[in-house]
Amino acid sequence: MITNKIPRVTFIIIGVLVILALAFFAYKLFIRQQASASLPSSDTAVAFLEAGMTEYYYVEGNELVRDLGPIREDGILIRESAPSPLNADDEVVLFSIPGERGMFMGVAHPDGTIDALVAGETNKAGLVVLSDGTAVFAAVPAPAGVTATPVLDESGDDNVAEMGSASGPVDATASSAPAEVAGFPQLLAVNIGTRAISSLGLGYSPRLLEDGSVLAIAPEGVVSLRVAERERAVVLPQESSVSLFGALSPSGSVAALPSPDNASIEFYWLSPGALPESIGFLDRTPGIVRLSLVDDEHLFVRTGPAGATYYQLPTEKLPVATPVAIVPIIQ
Repeated sequence: MITNKIPRVTFIIIGVLVILALAFFAYKLFIRQQASASLPSSDTAVAFLEAGMTEYYYVEGNELVRDLGPIREDGILIRESAPSPLNADDEVVLFSIPGERGMFMGVAHPDGTIDALVAGETNKAGLVVLSDGTAVFAAVPAPAGVTATPVLDESGDDNVAEMGSASGPVDATASSAPAEVAGFPQLLAVNIGTRAISSLGLGYSPRLLEDGSVLAIAPEGVVSLRVAERERAVVLPQESSVSLFGALSPSGSVAALPSPDNASIEFYWLSPGALPESIGFLDRTPGIVRLSLVDDEHLFVRTGPAGATYYQLPTEKLPVATPVAIVPIIQ
């Protein structure tokens, strides 16, 4: 009789390999659970600026999932909204219409109707609404496509002049605009009661502060706007012609800006009445595409259409942003 006997050492090797495999998968699961626990809650808005529009995502498990927002039966997509201070039942909205180029801004009513106040061939993002009923947002030329019929020309009925930047008035839509800022977004102010429209100068990512002023990123750095007084001042000088790459935290307390040589992302703490404080940096690798500061301590860095890295912002002990988790993006 011939008996096939497997040497005992073979069983030991197989057993060790099985244990190692189980340990590896357990470790991967532990790391995944730790990363998921470190991510913000699912109700945290993760917003990236793309082509002058805000793309929203929410955290689901260990992924960022695209949030398209409410799509109405008529196909209108509400991209951003804010309560109207003039009527508690209304909302100020940025929206797009199927087949129309660019985006619209207007006031949505409870019965489903929308009064469009601004149209034109621009994408729009960063909607904030002041207590007096003035809506502020950034506009940038939309990609080529179907032309929309303007509801009201964005220059306004009275053709209000540009408020100006550090180097003097610059109209982002004029042919005489300097080449280094010609494609930079323009901040617009719309009084939803009177429909008056005016330009606030070049800038994007507006943030409304408790004192009623608005912070925004501009070619000359971070600027402070007092819309009613028509005042604009530079609070953080950091010249850059790289548009739509910087970010402000939702509170306006932290700014992330590309360095002048575009080799790194520099972080600053902004406090009312105090000089900006540099808190650290993050090397900008070729894969970094967009930033999203989700609060005053964390940011997502999108590295492409399918992935992002979640970072802890620099601290006094560690002046370099620390990676916390790598997450896939689900479009």
